[in-house]
Amino acid sequence: MSLHAALFRLRLTWIPRIFVMFWLPWALGAAAGDSAASSAPSAPADNGREVRAVWIATVGGLDWPSTYDTARQRASLAGMIDRLSRAGFNTVFFQVRGRGDAVYRPGAEPWSHVMTGVPGADPGWDPLAFAVAEAHAHGMEIHAWFNTYLVRGVKTPPGPTVPPHLINAHRDWVRLYGDQWWLDPGDPEVERHLTGVALDIVSRYDIDGLQMDYIRYPGKSFDDDATYKKFGRGLPRDRWRRENVTGLLTRIKDELGRRAPAVKFGVTPVGIYLNPRGVRGLESYSDVFQDSYDWVRRGIVDYVAPQLYWPIGGDGRDPDFSEMVREWRRESPGRHLYAGIASYKPEVLAQWTRPVEVAREAGADGEAFFRYGNLEGKLPLGEVYSRLALPPPMRWKDSTVPAPPESLRVATAADGVSRLSWRVSSPREICRFVAVYRIEESEGGTARDERLIAVLPREITEYSDPPAPGRGARYSYAVSVVSRSGIESPPAGTGPALAAGKVGPALASPPAEAGTRLRVGIPSRARGISTYFIPFTIASGGRVTVSVADPSSAELLRVFEGEKPPGGYVVSVDMSGFGEGRYRCSVRAGGDRIEREILIRK
Repeated sequence: MSLHAALFRLRLTWIPRIFVMFWLPWALGAAAGDSAASSAPSAPADNGREVRAVWIATVGGLDWPSTYDTARQRASLAGMIDRLSRAGFNTVFFQVRGRGDAVYRPGAEPWSHVMTGVPGADPGWDPLAFAVAEAHAHGMEIHAWFNTYLVRGVKTPPGPTVPPHLINAHRDWVRLYGDQWWLDPGDPEVERHLTGVALDIVSRYDIDGLQMDYIRYPGKSFDDDATYKKFGRGLPRDRWRRENVTGLLTRIKDELGRRAPAVKFGVTPVGIYLNPRGVRGLESYSDVFQDSYDWVRRGIVDYVAPQLYWPIGGDGRDPDFSEMVREWRRESPGRHLYAGIASYKPEVLAQWTRPVEVAREAGADGEAFFRYGNLEGKLPLGEVYSRLALPPPMRWKDSTVPAPPESLRVATAADGVSRLSWRVSSPREICRFVAVYRIEESEGGTARDERLIAVLPREITEYSDPPAPGRGARYSYAVSVVSRSGIESPPAGTGPALAAGKVGPALASPPAEAGTRLRVGIPSRARGISTYFIPFTIASGGRVTVSVADPSSAELLRVFEGEKPPGGYVVSVDMSGFGEGRYRCSVRAGGDRIEREILIRK
């Protein structure tokens, strides 16, 4: 059983909307620190930055959920995000709208049946809000993955729901294509509805990106004669169809610019724009009417994640992954390119990490694997993700450089654990994460190694870095703030360069409970949300228990109980189910116990 499965099983079910997040940044940092620089694969572009994404599919429960039990749903989703974080990934593409329904607390469209088995039934919790908090606690971005025009995959219409499914509410908007129901892209009412759904998501959730999939026609024989006659404006039908799709993207992009300018806007187009010589695949431009190159040239989207779902070298019928990455790189200047990799195809998965290396060599800004369930058995992916990486910046969205952290301090205890603390002055609306770097020097001072060892939520102001075997004799730290568009502040410290961001001499350990090998930080809360972050460090491994109690010490919630190795951790608890008042968060490790107060005012 995974850590999160055990954790969620212990939750008291009578307290509503409580969830927990654990992150082990020290584990990734230590793993990266043990890897020799000479053995590293080809470096990603933009100074080591790249998107490392995985699609988590919810249609039919492909990746998630696999059960209707609420606690197990939460535990499995948390476990997926945790495992991806440990494997070096930094981005989640979470499917929130699969077939004209919602895997989030819906507005204009009904709950998906995958949550309860009953279309339209409320599962009693909000998966997207949960996934957003989980991803951010792990220092990862999360993009809401949105299937656009395809609204049902079987011929039979859906049953009644509240609100009604689009097929029942607006039969004039949809067309049956084979056994699938598709919205008609040429109907202006469809464009207005989809724009409203997209804006509803970005207005209610703190997502990092909105990603449009199935942003196309199903094929040339789509029945839109009546719509074309009414709205065609005398244009050739192929051109009119492409303009309909482009028009929806343009409208959403413009509205995002006004209402949610920090949200990244991306698409997942068909991998072939026009067929290369000798290839007879589905063409984006002429078969399904996606003018995806034009979207990039006009700056409508911030990134493209084309479905380059073929092996390196091709197979004689399909294109070569390597050639297609290079073509997309040439055709997407000024915007990010994330190469879509088909982990669901055995012939692609058999090539192990070579597609990642090929994408890097072609100058891509990252990779995205479809999908989690097919990749899970191969995690971690070896040396390609052995070091942490931040996503590359999008300077065209916001070039503002955030202020560096203030009052950076480090205290090295007798056990060799370095404890860092700092303050962040930039507001949450601007900043997303804090990046922690370890700067190591050889004994002779001739070799340097600057490594990103942790990415933390902005609200966290402490980090503990335990000693690792083989680490250089001299090392220092630097801490920077990362904006929502990926712009990094100068590092805390003196001088403009990261190497100059050394902290001063080691300070004495801050006052703490005498003789304890457990240290618990002050709980912090992000403005506008009910999530509290509680950082703690254990100097030696053992059994750890984290709980929340009332002022009389009566336990209300057993957050976690289990064995943990030495290191620094962050517990995150959503306290929205608790009433106003004072509560005690207790952390026990070995014979030590420390309590911290959480005050809730509403």
